[in-house]
Amino acid sequence: MAHDIDKKSVKFIDLKPDEMAAALDTGKIDAVSTFNPTILQLRNKLGNNGIIFFGESLYTEHFCVVAGQEYVKKNPAAVKKFLRALLKAETFVHKHPEESKRLIAEFIKIDKSRIDEIWGIFTFRVTLDQALLVDLEEQTRWVIKNRLTSGTTMPNYLDFIYFDGLKAVKPDAVRMIH
Repeated sequence: MAHDIDKKSVKFIDLKPDEMAAALDTGKIDAVSTFNPTILQLRNKLGNNGIIFFGESLYTEHFCVVAGQEYVKKNPAAVKKFLRALLKAETFVHKHPEESKRLIAEFIKIDKSRIDEIWGIFTFRVTLDQALLVDLEEQTRWVIKNRLTSGTTMPNYLDFIYFDGLKAVKPDAVRMIH
């Protein structure tokens, strides 16, 4: 879409990340759209036989904490405790990046050098900001436009976001108009 390639001229093939390199090698596919660490694995395997480019303005990834509305209403203290733990982790990552990389590499069983390569593309921040709301709405428009749902109207995502927990433990991290 970003380069005005008609999706009718592209054949989409769903592959698992560990199948992509072989599919490129054999000519089964010409290109992939993927994420890290798969990008690094493909770059290492393809070397000069591949080109990698990023569409940083095309894709933003948010890691969201999700809980049922009933749980949140009945357990606000647990929500705050969990958010404080995330904030501690955020501080730890910023103060101890090398130790953080080592822990992540160990946990996901990947060589730390791969974590070192991709570390800079991440922003480690506990926040509720307007970008999340914009992304949710953009994805919903895309899903509706491409008829991937029977729904035809935009939900009000503000009805599903619990602001009180983060406001209680770090008010300045709430940067969403509501």
